[in-house]
Amino acid sequence: MGEVNRVLGQLGETGFVHETVVLGAVIYYRYYASQPGGNDSGQLVQAALSVAGGIGVVLWDSEEYAELQDVPDGLQAEAQLGFVSFERCEPALQGLLLPQIEPLLQQLRRRLT
Repeated sequence: MGEVNRVLGQLGETGFVHETVVLGAVIYYRYYASQPGGNDSGQLVQAALSVAGGIGVVLWDSEEYAELQDVPDGLQAEAQLGFVSFERCEPALQGLLLPQIEPLLQQLRRRLT
């Protein structure tokens, strides 16, 4: 994974690609811990590739995700804010992310050609 992320970082440094975030599948959903007066939303975990940050995930509040889906390019515009690199993901999320790596790289390739 380190080599893939290193190559993606080099691609970003070329200036050929600007702020590219490729969003993949939502790979996990979890509820927030119960809090008095809290809301019913949860957290969505979406596979992502950031040219600046490599392979990882975007952590979304489920209500924010639903709102941004209705805005043209809303998810793309906000994805970098919630991006977490593979190395910083908890082991369970790393395992869920592994099957998503090839589809993310294929999406990036299509954008570059």
